Amino acid sequence: MLRVLFVCTGNTCRSPMAAEMMRQLAKEYQVEVEVKSAGIAAFPGSPASDHTQTILRDKGWSDHHVAQSMDQKLVDWADIVLTMTSYHRDVIREHYEASLPKTYTLAEYAHSLSPSEQAMKSIDIQDPFGGDLSIYRQCGEEIEEAIRIILRYWTTKGTTS
Repeated sequence: MLRVLFVCTGNTCRSPMAAEMMRQLAKEYQVEVEVKSAGIAAFPGSPASDHTQTILRDKGWSDHHVAQSMDQKLVDWADIVLTMTSYHRDVIREHYEASLPKTYTLAEYAHSLSPSEQAMKSIDIQDPFGGDLSIYRQCGEEIEEAIRIILRYWTTKGTTS
């Protein structure tokens, strides 16, 4: 079983959304994964943002989330670390040497697995924090697109690549 860690800034918007999407979509693709999320500047114990909870509930998925900070234990646990931006990726690589061979932005990892798929708009998933629900929905669509690319690849090629 592959262990995937999603990372953003506060662990209340993008990474909890990505983690729950990966959990649920992996079932659809019949891929076994264990998923966690964290933030590089999280306030541990914070819930997911209201709009993140709305998006997850609208899909019929769990909106229960408690923020946690990025740490060495999570790096050691993860087989792959997927960040929302290149800044997050670079901070993690700088602070956690063990993360170097397994840390990518979500978009760059998706594109590396399947370059023939339509390229993502950006290597970074922009932070919707403070935006309205439509901004969160757009963010969620970008995350879901990347996760589906990854899961399609893992379904056909395996998760060890």
